[in-house]
Order: sequence, then structure tokens, then C-alpha cells
Amino acid sequence: MMTILSFISDLIKICIILYEFFKTKKFKSLLGINKLDKIILTFPAFGIKCQYIDYNKMPMKAQEQRCYCHVTDFNISNGKFSMTEPGFRVLPSASTAEIRSISYLSSRLKCFSLSPDILPDYDDRVDKNDTDNLISFGFECNKTKEIINNNPFVHSTNYGNAFLIKGHDASYNDSNNPNLGIILRKHYDNNNEKDKDFSRVACAGFNEWGTSGAAYCLAHQFKKIIKEIKNSRSFFTNLFSPIPDFLCIIDTIPGHDGLVKIVSIWIKDDKSNNILEINIKD
Repeated sequence: MMTILSFISDLIKICIILYEFFKTKKFKSLLGINKLDKIILTFPAFGIKCQYIDYNKMPMKAQEQRCYCHVTDFNISNGKFSMTEPGFRVLPSASTAEIRSISYLSSRLKCFSLSPDILPDYDDRVDKNDTDNLISFGFECNKTKEIINNNPFVHSTNYGNAFLIKGHDASYNDSNNPNLGIILRKHYDNNNEKDKDFSRVACAGFNEWGTSGAAYCLAHQFKKIIKEIKNSRSFFTNLFSPIPDFLCIIDTIPGHDGLVKIVSIWIKDDKSNNILEINIKD
């Protein structure tokens, strides 16, 4: 009896391990990552123009509150800032949308035993990085702008306000679709060394809930995105070809990221290279 129970227990453990393995593999395939050993989450840090202020001459109340700011008048390297005299303390700061977005994706990545580097977009490790996997948040993020400038799916007429699908009449703007967000993936091949391929993913929205809604969708609905893309392709294409670059457009309700809904998914046709819209099945 004990032997049977022990066998069942071991079988359950093996099933759990296999389930986690294939779930991790699915998430990696959606991101377009062959080696999920390093990934950066980056966000647009708030910046305000400020001059040096002697900390000792500040009002007592301000000293107690320890006002924080991101100084743009001085050189900042790797998120560090130094002054010869006491003044403002400098810390990178993010909006609540980026904080929620980072929380969703970092939690998901940690489920796969990976602790991502979380860095502001002005950091040299992000700004000068052309080799690592990266997820950016918000249209104002410098890396999001780079991804949008080098993608086959959308033209952005005004960052954060409007975009249109290349080769199609479909267009979106913050007046008619204020709660929309996008997940945009761009994979970069290294033909010589496949292990050195890397991907860039942007999660951005017309408002803060569009941004965090897109991040929530990527973290919690990635299996649905994969399913919709695979359903649009043939069995042999799915068998021998990786998941292509894609654009996923989402809609959400302000204050409720968990109610995010996938509006449409766009991929490039493998044969014609045309942009195709996938018919979403509810």
C-alpha cells in the first residue's frame, strides 16, 4: 500500500515539474527568447529640472520629508549621482502604472526562477544595451520608442496619443479608445550564434491603465495569445517555426487590470510578409 502511495506521490511531482517546464517554455516562446538567463524590465523615470539646493538651508519641514527628485542637470551613470555638498537625495521614480506593470512581469518571471534587472531607461545598462532581452513599459520609455521605430506593425503618429496598423485602415487614438494598450514584440536574430538572439517587448497604453493592462495581459494571458497565434497557422508551421513577432492590442477598465480583454492580434504572414489580423475566438 505504501509503495503505491509513494509511486503516486512521485508521479504527481513529475507531472508538476513537467507542467512548469512546458509553461516556462511557452512563455519563452512568446517572448521570442531562446535563453531566458537574463532579462531587463525598464521604465521611464520621472525627471524634473532642478538646481542645486543646499540641504542645510532648506526649511525644517522639507528636511524631515526628504524630498526626492531625478536630477537632469547633472550626469547620472548607472543610476548613481554624487555631490560634493549636501543637497537633494536622488532616486529614480516611476508612475503607478509602471510600478504595477513591473510587479506583474517580475512576479511572472520569478515563477520561472528568474530575477529580472529593473532599471530606469536612462541607465547605461539599458540605454547602451543592444544584446539583452528587454521589456519596456509606457510610450514615454526610450526603449519603447526604439521598438516602435523598428517594427513591422505600427506607425505612431504621436507617441502615446495615436497609432495605425501599417498597410491597413485600422487606426487607434486616445480620444476614441482611451483605455487601449499594446504588447509589441520584436525579435532580433543572430545568424551566427542562435544563443545570442534577443527580443524586445513593449507594453504601453494611451493612459496608465492601458500600460499596466498590457503588462497584466502579457503576464497572465500569455497562453491565450499563444493559442490564438497558433490557431491562425498550419500544424506544420507551428511545428517547425517559432512564434513570429506580433502586435497584441488590449482594452481594459480603469482601476481593474484583471478585466483586460484582447481586442486584436496582428502577425506577419510567413510567405507574403504582409500584416495579418487574427480572428479572436472568445
